[in-house]
Amino acid sequence: KEGLTLQDLKNTKQKMSDPLRSIYRALNPAQVEAMIKRFDFYEENYNPNGRFRNDFEHKIINSDPVIIDNKTGLMWNPGGSSTEVEQKKILRWLKDLNSKQYAGYSDWRLPTLEEAASLLKRNKNNKGLYIDPLFSGDQKRIWTADSYEGNNLWVVRFYTGIVLGSEGASVHFIRPVRSMK
Repeated sequence: KEGLTLQDLKNTKQKMSDPLRSIYRALNPAQVEAMIKRFDFYEENYNPNGRFRNDFEHKIINSDPVIIDNKTGLMWNPGGSSTEVEQKKILRWLKDLNSKQYAGYSDWRLPTLEEAASLLKRNKNNKGLYIDPLFSGDQKRIWTADSYEGNNLWVVRFYTGIVLGSEGASVHFIRPVRSMK
């Protein structure tokens, strides 16, 4: 539907009683495991029986496709970066997206690990990924903004259903998110 307002989106569905963290942090593996279990996210190593369920809706806003998660209160860019991006070029990529005001917004950012892990699904989709088929199947792994061991960032791998720390000069895709609050 064209012309949806933020208030329209807020009024549509019930949100999580315990919202996902949107502030970036440094996380060690024990903290990641605790977070995944706290929200009951699926993750192949830490919680293979995770039962967390999103409430996704595909929308068109200002001629751009978005995926609204009515459970978490997040708006996702369904495609994200078309190529893998070096960690040092993430901010430039996001600045370019925000200058174009994708879907009418200029506050797109990298997800926290909590937000990105909420996308993992227990069952593979028809493209062999542990993510809802509403999302592009081109992105096998995405950056998060939470750090791991110094300046490295946590990554969510949709082709294996795991989260892990990035290494050195890794390249991964960007799947931008914004909060609807």
